[in-house]
Amino acid sequence: MGSSLRVMPPVSVFILAIALGGCASGIYNRDGGDRRLYTLVNLRVGPNGEVSPMNYERWQRLPVCTAVKVRRVGTWSAAVTTLESRRDLLVQYNLEPGERRPYLRKLFGKRCPRDELDSLSDIDREGIRRGKALEGMTRKGVIVAIGYPPAHWTPNLRRSSWIYLHNRYNRFEVEFVDDLVVNVRE
Repeated sequence: MGSSLRVMPPVSVFILAIALGGCASGIYNRDGGDRRLYTLVNLRVGPNGEVSPMNYERWQRLPVCTAVKVRRVGTWSAAVTTLESRRDLLVQYNLEPGERRPYLRKLFGKRCPRDELDSLSDIDREGIRRGKALEGMTRKGVIVAIGYPPAHWTPNLRRSSWIYLHNRYNRFEVEFVDDLVVNVRE
């Protein structure tokens, strides 16, 4: 008797790969438990709870070290709930499957980086508290204060200037010399 090998149709393989890709993110608890994570940077939240990679500066600020639970990681977004206020957020992205996990890990971590924040300069901590880029801040301080710049405007964080958006129509530029902010230009 010969053994028969059953082959999955290509569409089934594709659907299975998509399903496993979302589940394999590792940033949230697959069993539905209450895994607490923390924001690693100040995030900007839109009027409908959206957190966009555009990181609009005029949107409401969700402070660094806010406790959250990532409920679901999908193809175009991740569903997140803040644990204190129970606010539902939708973290939006337009990334390939292999890029989603690293992107989310830049925004959320297993612990609040309080020690790292406390070791930053006074001007960095002031900018983080205000959610603003200020002259004299370090690149790290700017990232924590106003988040990562939109990748299509600033594809390389080693550049001497980073472009951010106030809203869909207005932008501003953070200029660096020797890794310190020297100008924030409208």
